[in-house]
Amino acid sequence: MDERMDRERVRADSQHHRAVAAEAAAAATGRELDDERRQRAEAVAVAHDAAARVGRAERAADRADSKATALESELSSARADLDEFEKDYDSLLELEQRVERERAALEKRVEKLSSSDPTQLNKLNRQRAALNSELRLASVEMRDATRQLAERDKEIKSLREQLAKKGEIWLPGLNGLGRGGAHDETTRLLWAKLLTLRVPPAEIAETVASVAYAVAAAFPDELKKMKLPGDNFARTMRPELGVLHQMISALTVGKSDVLCWANDASPLDGRELGATVARVKSVVNGNEVLRDTHLGCYETSDSTSFGEALAIKEKAFDR
Repeated sequence: MDERMDRERVRADSQHHRAVAAEAAAAATGRELDDERRQRAEAVAVAHDAAARVGRAERAADRADSKATALESELSSARADLDEFEKDYDSLLELEQRVERERAALEKRVEKLSSSDPTQLNKLNRQRAALNSELRLASVEMRDATRQLAERDKEIKSLREQLAKKGEIWLPGLNGLGRGGAHDETTRLLWAKLLTLRVPPAEIAETVASVAYAVAAAFPDELKKMKLPGDNFARTMRPELGVLHQMISALTVGKSDVLCWANDASPLDGRELGATVARVKSVVNGNEVLRDTHLGCYETSDSTSFGEALAIKEKAFDR
């Protein structure tokens, strides 16, 4: 009888353990499903955000094309005006030379007739005065034309510089890699931004390439020269991004007013882990901006209130 009861007890314990294991497996499966739903929602949000950025980039490209067309029209108009001014300048120069020749001829005639006929001399003097007046007027017009030509040259130079900038475009690796194959600062900041938006490291290069081919379709030669970092580049950016985040948070908190802060701790594998965040007020371009910033994480070795307060002080505020 006792042996039978022992077997029943062992069988009940075994069934109980299997039930506990089944509950644990079901809970783990539920957590995995929750994680998958959350990751899927985050991926959808990132895709919507990327589509919005593509739309903004396309609109910016359209505006740049419109501006370039307007600049080309202004440049053509300026060239036509310049041609007209050059013709006027040549005409004025020819007029000045003709007046000089006529005045020289009149002066010779004045010298020849100065001792002969006073009436003829007065007539020549009047003609010379008229020619001098015409010459002065031509000189004033020539100075005005020269000034207008200089202004037009300056305007044309400015328009050419603006038109030349239309062909400039940035793409990852377009200007070559730096020493040791390092990517430029803009590429590193772009990859860091996409990491903060929770884009998977293995998908960042494909995301950037898709946006580049959509926005820079008018620059096929530049697209062929584009060099994208590999997946490992995005993964190694995470420690650098963490240090950058700590530095920015420290600068933000150090230069701003801390309005409030909050702390929360939870157990994990027998360890008490906590995090501290704060809301700070900063002044950006003359405007007050409220920001939520992360102050630090810590592990509480002393579970008393004094130990937890000391950990917050040393790991969050003293840093």
